[in-house]
Amino acid sequence: MSQETKESREDILIRVGEDLFNYATEREDIKLIASGIPQDCEISPDNVEYELQILKFISVGWGFAYYIQDREIREFLSSAYWEAIRDLCASLSQGTGLLIGQELDYFQIIKERFNTYVRALNRAGENYSPAAVIGPEFAAVCGKKDDIFCVHAGTKLFVGVLERIREYLQAQGIYTAQQ
Repeated sequence: MSQETKESREDILIRVGEDLFNYATEREDIKLIASGIPQDCEISPDNVEYELQILKFISVGWGFAYYIQDREIREFLSSAYWEAIRDLCASLSQGTGLLIGQELDYFQIIKERFNTYVRALNRAGENYSPAAVIGPEFAAVCGKKDDIFCVHAGTKLFVGVLERIREYLQAQGIYTAQQ
């Protein structure tokens, strides 16, 4: 960790965790990718944006879990990140539940999507790159597995998020290349 002389290790990890959470909730890339879905597409642009946000939450979590081999750092960041996502989801669920008049558990939805993507990766096996699996699965979650624009949207977000996480962790001095 490169900046340890100015900040304690824990302070650096807390800042990194906050940065990762802030990146996960930032929506500019989602809006840009969703704008590439043609207007005459059978899939609702609102649905695509909604699912892209869920995929981004998951991809950020996967990104640092994949790129950080130090178990202690990875577990600290994972715990802090997913707790922040859980808190955000509780707030969103409560607000949305009041609006629609029924209970909603947004964090449970994220967990279900996470499991959906993991199952798709497991079905594909090691012969496929995760990006080649996530795009089509994203399109399926959106309701149209063969929609090339939707496949591209999911793939683009997933790959872009992982690349940004890798670059960020590298700049923070806590990136460890996978063997």
